[in-house]
Amino acid sequence: MALKPGSIVEGYEIIETIGKGAMSTVYLGRKNNNAIYAIKELKSKFSSPEEEKILINAFHREANLLFSVEHPGVPRFYKSFKYNGKSYIVMEYIKGISLEDIIKGSTLPLDEQKALHLGIQICEILCCLHNLSPEPVIYRDLKPSNIIITDGDTVRLIDFGVARRYDPAKDCDTVRLGTPGYAAPEQCRKKGQSIPQSDMYALGVVLHQLLTLYDPSVTPFKLPALGKLNQKVSEQLEYLINKAINLDSRDRYIDTGLFREELVEYYEENFGSFISPYRESLPYNKEKNSLLLGSSSQVEITGWKAFFLKLVNFFWEPIELVHAIIAFVRELIVLLLHMRIDKKIAMVWIVIIVWIGFIKCLNWPYIDFIFKVIHQVFTLILIPLLYLIITYIWK
Repeated sequence: MALKPGSIVEGYEIIETIGKGAMSTVYLGRKNNNAIYAIKELKSKFSSPEEEKILINAFHREANLLFSVEHPGVPRFYKSFKYNGKSYIVMEYIKGISLEDIIKGSTLPLDEQKALHLGIQICEILCCLHNLSPEPVIYRDLKPSNIIITDGDTVRLIDFGVARRYDPAKDCDTVRLGTPGYAAPEQCRKKGQSIPQSDMYALGVVLHQLLTLYDPSVTPFKLPALGKLNQKVSEQLEYLINKAINLDSRDRYIDTGLFREELVEYYEENFGSFISPYRESLPYNKEKNSLLLGSSSQVEITGWKAFFLKLVNFFWEPIELVHAIIAFVRELIVLLLHMRIDKKIAMVWIVIIVWIGFIKCLNWPYIDFIFKVIHQVFTLILIPLLYLIITYIWK
């Protein structure tokens, strides 16, 4: 039985019901200090003992994840408790409008700048989740109804009911979860497992929907060409999104960090500087001066402080690079174990990343331009050549 307005539960006054799903009901609650909270209640009637076990475990997992994740784009966890035999989670109330309501209220697709402004923020939150220690957190149910837009067009993610930590030792998910149209192909296979690229696929679908208003649940895994539905979208942006929604997870971006970089680069080339509300929360944040000096980083720094900053910058890039290389190699190992990638191909990529890392440490002028040239050269010429060489040596 649903809680009625005015009911008192563990010191929280129930104001109204603000959401109801198959697994739970969410209430708006108020504490003595008039602070507002979202109170999530797990349903008490289950179709079978197996369903009861799965849903109770998922509910506890959600509470643990919210407790362990500290990011401004994720609701803050306050407490969990039991009342009259039911389980509850108290969390931050996110005030805003869902992306689903924005899409339903739109007669025309969002323009590129607006869609990217929202999409990059989503990507940054996912990037944080995917870089958590000891294991990445896979959100698994990214869709417009779980994305809240608050004042200032700031994005927040809600409902971590099906999120879980990634376990590379597992061959498949225990239960097939996700929303048709947004769930990646590997989430729907018997032997498939949700991976960080699964969230990336869902984000690509959301961007496709924002730019076309096309409902992906109509034809899951068979989205119409973006450019045909909206001719205002450039071929370059269509390419970036198509790479994210590739049906083969191995052909998507290696991680959400790289996807974010590509989207930001496109945004800044076409619309000017991108200022994210989450820039301080990104893994491997490169804004070293602001981290050290806060808002005073805009002041001219001289003397021993300038020397100290230069010293930090000198050592920071290699350290940051080592983290990136470790993450990259870890992804290769996962691919080798679970996707049966040819070992020779993996060796080629390891050689490439180490070599690029070496020239990165040299801090050459025009390094970004050189990287782009190197990328093209490796793609067209050197990767096949290296593959042949390693194949010959391997024999």
